[in-house]
Amino acid sequence: MTPHVWNYHPRCCGSPWTDIRLRKAANLAIDRNAIVQLLHGMAKPRWASRQDQPVVRQTTFELKFAPDEAPN
Repeated sequence: MTPHVWNYHPRCCGSPWTDIRLRKAANLAIDRNAIVQLLHGMAKPRWASRQDQPVVRQTTFELKFAPDEAPN
């Protein structure tokens, strides 16, 4: 069984996570399919909001694995 440890990075008090460029770069750098493969198919990649959850805000940012597109 794979342990589930989800780190929480607050976006307050001078945290680097307050910078939208960093959050976008981090999202573009994550290879979600590789994580699923590492977990032997015991997960599903999440590419967008689930249909059964309300959308807090609309965004045009597309979640995908594209490290070369990360903002500088």
